[in-house]
Amino acid sequence: MTKIVPAQSDNNQSDVERTTELDEFVQHMRQFEPSVQPESALWQLYEREHLDAATAVVDRYAIVDKLYPDAQAPHWAQLDETKDNRFPCNSYWQSVPASVPLRRMPGYINAQSGNFAVAHLKMHLQQNLRDRDPSVKVMRMGATYTDSEHLDVLDQYNLTLDEAAHLAHTLLLLLDIAAEGVAENRGAA
Repeated sequence: MTKIVPAQSDNNQSDVERTTELDEFVQHMRQFEPSVQPESALWQLYEREHLDAATAVVDRYAIVDKLYPDAQAPHWAQLDETKDNRFPCNSYWQSVPASVPLRRMPGYINAQSGNFAVAHLKMHLQQNLRDRDPSVKVMRMGATYTDSEHLDVLDQYNLTLDEAAHLAHTLLLLLDIAAEGVAENRGAA
């Protein structure tokens, strides 16, 4: 014989809400399924479907809060920057972004305001719900040569922390080498 497992309800639901839902469910069963015996396996299946249906639709901006109530945002996550995804397990948190202007890449001039949007590298920490560690997301924002009406993400990279550290150290090494060359050239003059 199969063991009957009671239907689970939403952990965030109050006792009053749960009691009200169950009362509505019992009334529904008495009216539309009077032949189903209370507490039978079939009754429990109907109850489970009823409770599951109540949690099957969630606010699109509360996917993580509703489906992963125990998930804790990292300390660096920007307030209200949980990025809910239509694949809930792909939802993520992100930090405040940092930008580095790219003066040798095309930006665009807004014809209405006359403002110039500078091409730039935009980067932030990002952590997927499934990931143990964050990553560093780097995006190159700029105008394309064929469409200079707005800035687009032209390239993007999602670096592990080790990869980001390796890149940072390599850039600093290149800067040290360039500084040595500049000093040698100035000394020779």
